[in-house]
Amino acid sequence: MTELAEKIRQELAKIKDPLTNVPVIFLDADIDIKVQPGGNVYIVYFAKDPYSSNVITYVEAVKKIASKVAGDRKILVEVRNHVLSDLLNIRFNE
Repeated sequence: MTELAEKIRQELAKIKDPLTNVPVIFLDADIDIKVQPGGNVYIVYFAKDPYSSNVITYVEAVKKIASKVAGDRKILVEVRNHVLSDLLNIRFNE
């Protein structure tokens, strides 16, 4: 994992459930972060629950946090294993 991908993962881990103090995004999904040769950041958000209502909020947070960490690089987020995957992929990657 590259240094940038690790920084993004560390920032995502800061979003915690107030009751359990556990990083909530990693409870709800597996996240794979790759920095492509052109400098773009490609994030795969693999939902553990295909019907979770939190996915929209979490994917939006992932995209915003990655954008802050990565600066002017393009962020692509692909949602997998969710009933709204196609809609979310269109919404967050236009």
